[in-house]
Amino acid sequence: AAPVRDVGDFILVRRDGRVLFASVFSVVGSQVHYVTPEGVRHSLAVSDVDSDATREMNEARGTTVQIHN
Repeated sequence: AAPVRDVGDFILVRRDGRVLFASVFSVVGSQVHYVTPEGVRHSLAVSDVDSDATREMNEARGTTVQIHN
């Protein structure tokens, strides 16, 4: 299998339209925990994430991201 190309950070889109960048993220229960490219840890409610916009923006960059809310 071909190696997965590193496209950089993930994009998380909030329902209010704000775009967040994450080097890594995980979903734990009802929270999304993520680390910014600057190394700062944050969390937000899964329900605050626009899952469709998040998926579309990441797929446009060649990365598959699924957050179900």
